[in-house]
Amino acid sequence: LKEESILNGDLLLIDARQEIEAGEMVLGLINQHDSFLKRYYPEGHNIRLEGLAPQPSSLTLKHELVSIQGVLTGLIRSY
Repeated sequence: LKEESILNGDLLLIDARQEIEAGEMVLGLINQHDSFLKRYYPEGHNIRLEGLAPQPSSLTLKHELVSIQGVLTGLIRSY
């Protein structure tokens, strides 16, 4: 997750809430299996998920394939 400025060993603070605003960084599952941390954009019957890399990777999936676990609210990094 280097493109999200998240480094190995970082701790993510996730707010396990159901109400999500467009553009928030969310932690979720695709098909109850593959996890992701991407920006969330609802688009009709679909959800567009975008990374933050210089060349953002984007996924568009049907709502029923995506399960949002929570919203990223902070990051703790030890040096």
